[in-house]
Amino acid sequence: MIQNQKLKFSIFILCFLSVHVLFGQKLSMSIKSDNQSISDVFVTIVGEAGVSYMGTTDQNGRFTYQLSTPQNITISLDHLSYERLDSSINLSQDMDMTLQIKGIAYELNAVSFTSSRIHTDKAITLSQKDFLRLASSFDDPSRLVIKAPGFTGSNDQNNALSFRGMPSQYYKWQINGMDVVNPNHLANAGTLADVAATNSGGVNMVSGQLIKQYNFDLPGSIGNSNQNQLSGISNMIFADSLGTFGQASLLGLEAGVGLNVGGTNVFANYRYSFTGLLADFGVNFGGESIKFQDLVVGFNKKTNKTALNGFLVLGNNTNIFTAQDSAISYKEVQNIDYKGKAIISGISFNTEISKNQSFEGGLAYSKKSSERSSNATILFDDENEYFNDQSLLSGKAVYHLLNTAIGFNFAHTSNDFKFDRLGEFGSYNNESNFNTLSTSLFVNHKINIGNNWSLSASLPIDWMGGEEKKLYINPKLELINRWKKGFFLSAKAYKNAQIMTPPFDGNVVQSYNAELSANKVLKGGLAGVVLFYHNFDNTLGSLDEVWTYDPNISIQNLSGTSTGLSVYFNSNIGKNWWYDVNASLYDIKNEKNIQTNTAVGKVVNAQFGRKFKVKNNELSIASAFIGRGGQKSYKVNPDFSLPEPAQQIQSQPYYRVDLRVNYYRQKSVLSLDIQNIMSRVNEGAYQYDPLTQSYYFINQLGLIPVLSYRYYFTRSPLKVS
Repeated sequence: MIQNQKLKFSIFILCFLSVHVLFGQKLSMSIKSDNQSISDVFVTIVGEAGVSYMGTTDQNGRFTYQLSTPQNITISLDHLSYERLDSSINLSQDMDMTLQIKGIAYELNAVSFTSSRIHTDKAITLSQKDFLRLASSFDDPSRLVIKAPGFTGSNDQNNALSFRGMPSQYYKWQINGMDVVNPNHLANAGTLADVAATNSGGVNMVSGQLIKQYNFDLPGSIGNSNQNQLSGISNMIFADSLGTFGQASLLGLEAGVGLNVGGTNVFANYRYSFTGLLADFGVNFGGESIKFQDLVVGFNKKTNKTALNGFLVLGNNTNIFTAQDSAISYKEVQNIDYKGKAIISGISFNTEISKNQSFEGGLAYSKKSSERSSNATILFDDENEYFNDQSLLSGKAVYHLLNTAIGFNFAHTSNDFKFDRLGEFGSYNNESNFNTLSTSLFVNHKINIGNNWSLSASLPIDWMGGEEKKLYINPKLELINRWKKGFFLSAKAYKNAQIMTPPFDGNVVQSYNAELSANKVLKGGLAGVVLFYHNFDNTLGSLDEVWTYDPNISIQNLSGTSTGLSVYFNSNIGKNWWYDVNASLYDIKNEKNIQTNTAVGKVVNAQFGRKFKVKNNELSIASAFIGRGGQKSYKVNPDFSLPEPAQQIQSQPYYRVDLRVNYYRQKSVLSLDIQNIMSRVNEGAYQYDPLTQSYYFINQLGLIPVLSYRYYFTRSPLKVS
C-alpha cells in the first residue's frame, strides 16, 4: 500500500513538473554575471495601459515579453539579494538584451544597482572583498559564515559550522560546484580526542584571495544539483583571474600569480604557515610544532557561450607535541604526532546551447589522509593510534531548459578507518573499510502562478548507502509570493537524506523539514524572519564531532528535532557605513531529550563597518560581536566512557568582540585583524584529566591578533564598498 502511494505521489510530481507553456516573444532579456545566470529575479513590466507582465527569470536568467503594439515600457527588477531597479525602454521592435554584471554591480542603460553583502533564506553569499572587509576572517570562509543567521561555531580553535544546532558533519564541501573531501588543514584542531573531524579544521586549504564567490546553500534550496545535505552545502568558487601579489602575516607567507595565456586565465597560489616558519628557525612553542602549507593551481577559459574551469589543491599539515618534564595535564605526558595531507582536483564547464537552453557538467577527484599516534612516556601506560584515509569521486550533468532542470549526479566514497587504544584507560579497536555511493536523478521546475506567485519543485530520486543501499525519494517544494514591491513571503517543505562517513559506516540520516519566511528588500540591504522545523530520523548521536572523545561514544538510531526562528537586518547607510545584525533562537534534541553540544539555544551576531578617505588612500574599520548560549558536554568516566545515564554539563554563555582595520594604498593593503579583542575567557568543553583526576572546562582562545601586509605587483587591491 505504501509503495503504491509513493508511486502515485511520484507520478503526480512528475506530471506537475512537466507543465510549461511558452509564448511568442517580442522582448527577450537575460541577466548574467560572467556567463553565470541570475535566476529568480521578479520582473514587472508596466506599459501605457498599466501592468502588462509579471514573472520571474528562469534557470538561465532569462524572461520573454510579448507586446502587440510599440510603446514605452518600464521594467522593474526585484531580487532578494539586490536593490530594486527601474528602467524605461522604448519597445518598437523585437529586442534581445543582456544585463551584464561587473563585479557585483548590475547595469541596464544608465541605471545601476549594487548588491549588498547579505544573506537570504536560500543562501549565504560572500565575495572576495569580504575576506578583507569583515572582522576575524583569517582568509577562511567558514569563520565568516559563523556570524550568519542560524550559524554558530563549536570551538575557536577550528572552523566547524553548526547550523540551527545541527552537528558539523551535517553539511558538505564543494569547489566550483563539485563535491570534495574536507578541504581543511589540521582537521584534528579542537577535537578532544585529537582525531580528524569530518568537515572542519584549523584553517581552510583555499585562501580567501582565490575565492571569487563563496556560497553556503541552505538546506531546501532548489538549484544546487548536489542538494541532498541535512544542513547545507559549502561551495567555494574560484576567481576568474588572480593578480600577482605577495603577503606576509601572522598566518603565514603567501604568494600568488595570475597569467593570461592565449585567452586562458591561469593562476597559482602558495602558502606556508608562520608558526611553521618560526619553528624552522628554532623558535620553541612549548613543545608543540604546527605546520601547514598548500598549493592551489587552476585555470578558466570563457567565450561568449561557454566557460571551462579546472583546479588542483595540494595540502599537507603536521601537529607534533613533545612530552613535558613538568607536566600539569594529561596531554603534557604524551608524545603526539599528527599528520594530514590532501589532493583535491576537478574540472567543470557550462555552455549556453541557445537562448533558452544550457548544459553544465563536471568531474572531481579528491583524497585526504589523517594519521595520529600518541604514547604516554611518564606516569601512564597509554597508547593511541588513529588512521583515516578517504577518497571521493564525484560528477554531475545538468540540462537546463527555461524553468526546468534535468540532471544526474553521483558521489562515490572509499573509506579506510582505524582507531586503537591500548593501556591504562582500557582497550578497544574500531576498524572499518567500506565504500559509500550516492546517485541522484532529479528534475527541478518553476512555474509562475498569476502575477505575484511562483512555485518551485524538485524531485530527486536517490540511491544511496554503504554496504546496504536503498532508494530514497526526497521531494522539495517552495512557494514564493511577492506581496508588494520589495516584500516577499515564502514557504518550503522538503525532505533530505545524507550518507555519513567514518566512523559511522555509511549510515543514512533523513530529515523532514518545513520553513516559513518573510523578507523585505531595504535600500542596500534586507530584513527578514524565518521559522523552521527539522525532524531527523536515524540520527547518529548527540555528540558533535569536534567534541567527541572517541568514535564509540554516540547514541545511535534515535529521532530528533530542531525548531526555532531567525531574524536578520543588514544594509548600507549612505556610502560609507554598513551594518549586519541577526539573532536566532532554537532548540535541538533527540527523543531522549538529550541536546547536542551545539544546542546553545540562542545566538546574536552584530557587525558594522565604516570607511574613510585619507588623501588618496582609504581606511576601513569593521567590528563584530558574537554572543551565544552555553555549550553542552558529556561528563565522562575516568576511562573516557559514558556513564549511565549520560550526564551533560553546560558551560557559561559565550561572548566575543572582533575588530579589523585596513589601510589601502594604491598597490598595497596593511591589515590588523583581531579575534576576541577584549580577551574574554570563554568556557569550552567539560573534560576529565587523568593526570590531575579532576574535571574542568577547557578555555576557548583569548586575544588573537593577525597583522598582515599585502603588495600587488599587477593590480590595485580590492576596495571595500
